Amino acid sequence: MLRYGIEESFEINVDIINGSDNDQNSVKRKLDAFTKQNGFGVIILSPLAAGVGLTITEANHVVHYERWWNASKEDQASDRVYRIGQNKDVFIHYIIGKLPSGKKSIDEAIHELIAQKRETAGFLIPPKS
Repeated sequence: MLRYGIEESFEINVDIINGSDNDQNSVKRKLDAFTKQNGFGVIILSPLAAGVGLTITEANHVVHYERWWNASKEDQASDRVYRIGQNKDVFIHYIIGKLPSGKKSIDEAIHELIAQKRETAGFLIPPKS
């Protein structure tokens, strides 16, 4: 649905890399198409794609459409654009749905859980010297 909405709204081709069913040639073709686009482009990556060694220095906005409960996996996904050769400012966006009732949404609960995990990890992992 996300792909369809973006393609219809912006009249561009949007590829998906999800990390589980994309062979190396398919991923290379999709990344080549994305990097060669003039102007605005979109590629949808699953957090599962974070571990396949992607480097996407042509991108500078990462939108986490659906939060991943594993903070490290989510960080790996964001890190795809923080690479040697990146010369643009990088922006990470999180879409967090809110309920009109004022009660906490699942998005807000996951966001808090991830923040707590990151804070706890900061206490457990000594700073680099």
